[in-house]
Amino acid sequence: MDQCSFFGSKSNGIHSSFNSEVTVTNCTSDNNAHSAYAIWMANNVGRFENNTGSGNGSNNDGNRIVIDTNNWTISPNKNLQLYKNSIPYWINQRLSVDTGITVNLASDATAISYNGISLNGGTLELDPGSTVKMGKDSHFTVSNQGTLLARGTAAQNALITSAEAAPAPGDWSGICFTDTASANSRLEYTTVEYGGKDYCGNVRLGWNYGPVPAGTPLISNCTLRYSSTAGISAGHASTPVIQGCRIENNEYGITTDDSRNEGLGGTVTLTASPDNTFTGNRLYDIYNGFHGGTIDARNNDWGTTDTADIDRRIFDKNDDAQYGTVQYLPLGGGGIKNLPEKTNQPANKVWTITFSRPVDAKTVTTDTVFDKYCCKPGG
Repeated sequence: MDQCSFFGSKSNGIHSSFNSEVTVTNCTSDNNAHSAYAIWMANNVGRFENNTGSGNGSNNDGNRIVIDTNNWTISPNKNLQLYKNSIPYWINQRLSVDTGITVNLASDATAISYNGISLNGGTLELDPGSTVKMGKDSHFTVSNQGTLLARGTAAQNALITSAEAAPAPGDWSGICFTDTASANSRLEYTTVEYGGKDYCGNVRLGWNYGPVPAGTPLISNCTLRYSSTAGISAGHASTPVIQGCRIENNEYGITTDDSRNEGLGGTVTLTASPDNTFTGNRLYDIYNGFHGGTIDARNNDWGTTDTADIDRRIFDKNDDAQYGTVQYLPLGGGGIKNLPEKTNQPANKVWTITFSRPVDAKTVTTDTVFDKYCCKPGG
């Protein structure tokens, strides 16, 4: 069906049942009693693209493409493409993407997952400008070699957010990667917000009993904000790579833990560098709960070059000796870039000084200690 109009029905504008997989493009569905478009008892949706809807349901709450079954989950049995429409997909049950299946949400398409998402061996692809809205108290889990590929652009971030009309921190779990998640997940130019339920953070790594694969996922050029707990929470000594991200207005920016002492002995390094920006996080920008593990947070923007202020926004070995350090010098974002790290510097460190104008070659012997507050014009 193409360029059709459906209006005035006592139920839905279109009602498709039992995997009929209709193609509906460039259509309008207005002033129907229930939903604009409804797909019932279907693990496969067909093709809905460039459709509109208005005045459907009570108070316009039917302006949507409903995907529904009588089971607890909706499990596509072949690859599924959700195309752009002016109204969202509304997935009533938990979306389970199983092994060998890929679900793609196209650019500028919106899907509301009322009861959560489980990438149980399958792959979810989010194209630039696509939006996933998570239902109240719902969970988003990645396990059993499941993969999330959220790949926006600088001009069009992908968005994972709350479905609530008035969203608030902790509306949903956040994205929870278990120890069985694949090593191929990527979040690039993606905004994740309003998660944190059940202490997950907007992104939680190692959600159950062990760490995710080392160095994964790559979280690059993302915005992580408005979490009731952490923007990113790395559990069981998980070591994602976090770079170019804006981590703001969460309870914590980044937290780490190793509840089974996986980080004991300083064998774990989490890379949160370079070019991340931390701002507005209520308690700490970084809380290092690794027992001896290190967080590399160099070349980031803290909104200040005052190292005393940055120290107050970091919890690490300097606050409790059982935990590892956060290495944050040199600073990024136009900050001081030539100061030694405050801890763990070798006694025989060799520093190279470049003068602004030529000088005669000289040999200088000194035991001078350069304090971090000394380096200022005329100081």
